[in-house]
Amino acid sequence: QQEFTVKLRSKPISGKEVFLPLSVSDSSEGRVSPTILIFDNTTWQTTQTVRVTGIDDYQIDGNQQFEVVIGSADTAFPNADPNYKTPERIVRFISLDSTEAGFIVYALDEQTDEAGGDAKVTIQLKSKPKADVIISASSTDTTKAVITQGSLSLLTFTPSNWFQPQTITLIGLADGSTANDQDYSLEFSNSSSDDINYDGLKIQSVPLKHLNLN
Repeated sequence: QQEFTVKLRSKPISGKEVFLPLSVSDSSEGRVSPTILIFDNTTWQTTQTVRVTGIDDYQIDGNQQFEVVIGSADTAFPNADPNYKTPERIVRFISLDSTEAGFIVYALDEQTDEAGGDAKVTIQLKSKPKADVIISASSTDTTKAVITQGSLSLLTFTPSNWFQPQTITLIGLADGSTANDQDYSLEFSNSSSDDINYDGLKIQSVPLKHLNLN
């Protein structure tokens, strides 16, 4: 967040006010508060503080310049000084890009069992891609658990659904073994995308456990 101050250079008519509208040139990069400054003949020399806050647009677009525009005095307000004239002023800012490409992976249930108990894992993108991102998922031990038929093993994230978690469900299998509980993982392929930021990214596998009920 950054701040700057504004005051008038001359005194408005007694009983009248000066209204200065504030706006930003790119509302996806920053916002300004307040959106209007009001001065009268007693406060015209008092500085008023304007706060400018950067906005995370979840896009990997580098540092972006935007402007806060202090508009000319608006005389449309009923109590506005009709004779007060101010030129438009521009204050420039740079929004630093802190967004990165990556994946958020979370295990909702980390255990399967021989009775068909299932495990669920969700995955989503950290930021908005410029093109579709495709990944595949698989069990490292298909004698213990497999991705269920109704669940997706090939996942596609688009610029429209990138922030929506997609769920992968693995169902446990009875392998007839009397061994102890066994560890396995859900693993992912490297991502594929025409967006160079999201092409070829490695995704950490998710450790899971298969419970032996014998």
